[in-house]
Amino acid sequence: MQHQQDLRPREQPAAPGFADIAAAITAPTRESLAEGHAAIGALLDRGDASARAEAIARFDTLRREYESWSALVHLRFAQDTTDAEAKAARDHADTLAPFETGLVTATKRRLLADRDRAGVEAALGRHALRLWETDVTTFDPAIAGELEEEAKRSSSPRRRIPGGSGAGQILTRC
Repeated sequence: MQHQQDLRPREQPAAPGFADIAAAITAPTRESLAEGHAAIGALLDRGDASARAEAIARFDTLRREYESWSALVHLRFAQDTTDAEAKAARDHADTLAPFETGLVTATKRRLLADRDRAGVEAALGRHALRLWETDVTTFDPAIAGELEEEAKRSSSPRRRIPGGSGAGQILTRC
């Protein structure tokens, strides 16, 4: 007798809506991000494998929370660029992004320089560390101000003005 697999569709749990996600996410601040990375640094200062494992877990959680919040903020702004609240949240995100990138880069550099490289590699995987080795070369705190300005320009509302050729010109509203 052959075993037949049950191919009937199974009920899937409902996906959370934006309101559910937004309610679960708190907007970070420079202070909260700095505190989170300081706690990770304190764990790494202990120098033992269990503290490093906890630091990596906290780093992952902090990154996921920040990225989820940032993605939601950018999505809300894209849905309605005239919404003042969405614009303010986008401006906050754009201001935080270079600061957060600096903190993340510093943490990655610290983990890459860990004296127990084999332990870090065992925890994160060789591929992740190779990606980080490249990633940390792309950010310098000296460019943080320029990155913030670039982000502000990219979030400015734009409008299309018809041109003679029909292609039009895009003007940034000041």
